[in-house]
Amino acid sequence: MSLAAVRQRWKSPRVRKRAGLVGVVLVLGAALATGVANLPPAGLLRRLPTSEGNLSCVLFSPDGKWLASGAGSGKVFLWEAAEARPLPLRQFSQQPITALAFSRDNFLTAGTLSQSIIVWNLKDRTAQMAPPVAAPITCMAAHPQRRELAIGMNNGKLHFLNTVTADYSVIASEHAGSVKALVFDRAGGLLATAGADGKVIVRDATTRKVKQIWGEHAADVSCLNFNDDGSQLASGDWTGRILVRRVADGQVLATVERELSASGVGFAGEWLATACWGRWLQFVRLADPTQTVAFDTGQLIQALAVSPDGQTVATISPAARVQLWKTPEVH
Repeated sequence: MSLAAVRQRWKSPRVRKRAGLVGVVLVLGAALATGVANLPPAGLLRRLPTSEGNLSCVLFSPDGKWLASGAGSGKVFLWEAAEARPLPLRQFSQQPITALAFSRDNFLTAGTLSQSIIVWNLKDRTAQMAPPVAAPITCMAAHPQRRELAIGMNNGKLHFLNTVTADYSVIASEHAGSVKALVFDRAGGLLATAGADGKVIVRDATTRKVKQIWGEHAADVSCLNFNDDGSQLASGDWTGRILVRRVADGQVLATVERELSASGVGFAGEWLATACWGRWLQFVRLADPTQTVAFDTGQLIQALAVSPDGQTVATISPAARVQLWKTPEVH
């Protein structure tokens, strides 16, 4: 078509009206596409940026008031969970933070790869150093009732720190190799540990005698958690296999297979929250494991933590960001 013919056709009111409608549609489409691109991911409540990358661990306090995260740089970050308000902490370590523990009397403890332990009093945010341990710290947990801290070591030992007297007691963990994870049940009667040997061990938290040893994992067990009443225990390993057991007899109640190494597991109401070294935070319904909900976090998930009420899940990645997710509703 010649240029003159195009000009003549453009003079037609009908053609110009149609072109105007097309233009409006294109503009609206572009606006909608931009809006969709800027929408937050499904399930995301908020993001908590930090000044450091390589985040290594994350934890809610027992009352849900605080959220803490440690970094490979040695820094520890603290927020008021409800308002996501950052709170300054005096920093002591330049070695990677490998574990965090909250006690019910408002103390936050951090363990490091350099064997040091830092304790913050969250009432006034003063800090002090606890006596160092004999090997790098891999995991820790505060007893829910006693002033006691259980510490897992990469040499296979378990240290118990009396936080009143600052005295240690040491026992063999019964794991062949490093202790990878440990957790008390909420009542404080049981202590579960997981190891590089693929075993999960449950012991009496007072006598420290072994009650159960389970060996169904074929690789390092990387994450571990009790449900609210301590009747079930979930564990995940480097193959991506996650098992939910009945604590009383060790029977496996559910098996979840993730595509990459498991990096976090926790009970969130009627769901089991699971993470692996991929982008997807997956919720599996405990009553029917075929029912799942997955959120794309956009980043590799290094670890997760579930709030005490089970309504919020925090994830961290090697990037400088903590993300908070809403536990799905059951339909």
